[in-house]
Amino acid sequence: NTSSSTQVCEGRNLTLSVSASGPAPLTYAWRKGDPSGPVVGTGANFTISNAQLSSAGSYFATVTSACTTATVEIPVTVRYVRIATQPQSVN
Repeated sequence: NTSSSTQVCEGRNLTLSVSASGPAPLTYAWRKGDPSGPVVGTGANFTISNAQLSSAGSYFATVTSACTTATVEIPVTVRYVRIATQPQSVN
């Protein structure tokens, strides 16, 4: 079960999940930024802990069965608040 776009507030945790069916065994691999890049997690769920701006990007969940492989992309946006100007004293 995935959504087309997922948002998380900076500093919070986010768990991404994917569900799949097919001939056993099913294996799961999560990658960030590139569907053929290094694996950053395994299993049907992947948690981004303490999300930072660098956590934003596309995550790819690849599920492999005895017969085939399927990949889904999940874009993640990290929301944050920054003070645009420094406080000034008012006299």
